[in-house]
This record gives sequence, structure tokens and C-alpha cells, in this order.
Amino acid sequence: MNLLNIKKLAATIAVACSLAFASTASALSLTVGDPFYYLGSITDGIPASQANETAWVNALTTQALGTTASFGDESLFRSTNNFGVLPSTLTLAFAKDEAASLTNPFNLSSGSLYVLGKYGAAAGQQISYVWYVGGLAAGTEIGLPSGALSHISVWSGTPTNVPDSGATVALIALGLVGLGLVGRRKA
Repeated sequence: MNLLNIKKLAATIAVACSLAFASTASALSLTVGDPFYYLGSITDGIPASQANETAWVNALTTQALGTTASFGDESLFRSTNNFGVLPSTLTLAFAKDEAASLTNPFNLSSGSLYVLGKYGAAAGQQISYVWYVGGLAAGTEIGLPSGALSHISVWSGTPTNVPDSGATVALIALGLVGLGLVGRRKA
């Protein structure tokens, strides 16, 4: 392998890495049943206190995929989306945006993991939808479904049990390819 090919390979790797790690803050509309972010729902979700919402979301994180379960008087539906091991909401910071000052869409803060949209009686029933947004960049604009949205709750923090998104595996593979090329050159 000549010096020109090595320079081309290095430039290609540099471009690929910069694209892979570039910040991707952008707009994202979350939907019910979304195959990428939708975690589940809570019916009827009353009363919608911080303690109750935290307990319900926490229950969803450990519930079997595609099942409905009772939690007190609530019915929890867990989507079939597999996020791997999800962090508990019990150790996360909580923020709530009430109807009077409700901003939809809104920007995610650093470390946001879960978003809950609570929909009131005007929607025909009391229901809350939950999305897992771990891994999205801070500043990403999030839009929730319109309708009788009464409030938005967001849990954020630094989880310790979220599996790696694959960047480490990609970097290891890239390193092995580089070692393989260097080894072939010396042989």
C-alpha cells in the first residue's frame, strides 16, 4: 500500500468519524406508536403528581414488551420497542411544564431520558404517553401530538445502566481494520 492510498484511507476515516460524532440537534415529532422512541401509555393517569408519574414510568421501563398491566387503578401499556436495559426514573431530575405555560414543541435539555405527555378529558379519556429519548442531543426540538395536552413531564440525568449505542463497537472495528491494513503492509 503506497503513501497516497494511506492518506486517502486516513482522510476517509477522519470524515466518517466527524460525521458519526457531529451534533445532530434538530426537530423531532414524537408520535404514539413511534417505532424508535415510544415507550408506552398510562390510562387514566390520575392524579398526575410527580411521585405517581415517576412510579408509572419506572414500571413501564421494566414491564414486558407488548403487554398491558395494572398498576393500582392505572392500566399501563408497554410498546414492543426494545431499548435494552432502561434507567430507573427514581434517580433522575424531574421537570413539569403545566398547561398555562405549556411549550410544545420544546427543546430537550442535556441528559433528557423520558418525556411524558399527559392528555386530559377533552381527548375523550385521561391518558399519558411516554417516550424514551435517551441519546438525543441537547437542544433537539421535540414536538408532541397535538390535542388536549395538559402537561409535559421530562426526566433527565446521567444513567449508569444504559447500554452503549454502538459507537464503541464501531471504533473498535475501525481500529481492527486499521491494524489489519498496517499488518498487511509489513508482511
